[in-house]
Amino acid sequence: MAYKGNDFDAKIEAIIRFISRSIIPVIVGRRSIRIAILIVAALGCRTTGTSATETRSPVSPGGCAPVAQGGTSSRQAAELREIVLRLVGPALPVQEAAAQGAAFERYEKDFRTFAERHWRADGPDWKAANYYDRAKIFYVWWARTGNDTFLKRANEIAIDYRRSYIEANGFRPSAHWSQMAGLALHCLVAGDVLSGEAVGRAADLFSLPDNIAALADLKGEMDNRIQARTLEALLLAWQIGAPSLGIPDRQPDGTDWGIPGGNDWANLLRVALGRILASQSPDGAYRFRQIQCGYNLPFMVGLLNDALIQYHEQFEADPGILPAVKRSLDYLWSRNWDAKAQAFVYLEGPCEDNEDNNTGPAPDLNNLILSGFGWLYRQTGDTTYRDRGDAVLAGAVKGAWLDGSKQFNQAYTTSYKYAAFRKQGDGKR
Repeated sequence: MAYKGNDFDAKIEAIIRFISRSIIPVIVGRRSIRIAILIVAALGCRTTGTSATETRSPVSPGGCAPVAQGGTSSRQAAELREIVLRLVGPALPVQEAAAQGAAFERYEKDFRTFAERHWRADGPDWKAANYYDRAKIFYVWWARTGNDTFLKRANEIAIDYRRSYIEANGFRPSAHWSQMAGLALHCLVAGDVLSGEAVGRAADLFSLPDNIAALADLKGEMDNRIQARTLEALLLAWQIGAPSLGIPDRQPDGTDWGIPGGNDWANLLRVALGRILASQSPDGAYRFRQIQCGYNLPFMVGLLNDALIQYHEQFEADPGILPAVKRSLDYLWSRNWDAKAQAFVYLEGPCEDNEDNNTGPAPDLNNLILSGFGWLYRQTGDTTYRDRGDAVLAGAVKGAWLDGSKQFNQAYTTSYKYAAFRKQGDGKR
């Protein structure tokens, strides 16, 4: 029996739960059961010509396709909106998502209100508008609504971000200012080759051997956000066929102190994933020393989970991803969820190295963690994760401070996936 793509991990876990009720675990233990089942499943996959880690097809392996000068037809526009959601989805149409309940309706209504407010205040200025990737957010809402106003705004933000930050800083963004999805979408939707090249150069930066090696270093200058941005940049570069050109830095004597190109995105993705998964504690926490003093930092775990899910959905369904996401969400719920405040804490314990050093609830950040609950519900069919996700969303719409530009972006940059994952999970029941 062979399983492809999303169903494989869930099937393996279901078989393990079934066998675990018998006498077998007394003899060999749960770990041995899983190893044996994976071997049998792998053999079955090989027999039928499929694999649990079958590599999917990139969205645009040939890079950015130039858009015709006369603009796009309605059919072409619809196809481009589908491409947006293939790259950074899934997402439901706004009305369909809002119909799932009061919290979903409030979520969509608040977006309309605050998106307009922040556009009036920030315009396309990258520094004011694009922390946590408002360009991406507006591309997604264009795809969800068909409203070309969002497309126009997304394009303007993406261009300013690329020119005024990425290019102005020699294609060397910091990890926390790496907002590559908006640029990748600009490449695909507007056919802008320069945005595609910018994604590739940023991926070259994250591909430096020291960064890849440090992905599992709990004591070094590493955290879940850097892990997430590394995985995201590599995945997007692979998805859009971005060239690995490197970042030259010619010196007066002719030597090049720059960053080399020629990278193999697919190979680097697999190496990076292995390093990242190795950094998780057996109980599901990530105990980095930098800025968190060995405590779990929930919103950054959410960022990483979203990147892991994108890897699983768009590149390869590595069997280590589902249990890693599950362990992290189980830990977050049991140790970092404040039921009274309907929010996850900002930081699990006190840490003077963290500029906020805040161990209280942070509802502004709930939605950065939300998508993982929907995906886990879809993968496993366990309604526990749907119910917890609903509680996370309810706390976010109740307590988030959307007046802040950054906080608005944090609330909407990945959370739109939850309604889609949730509906997909309902459809499997």
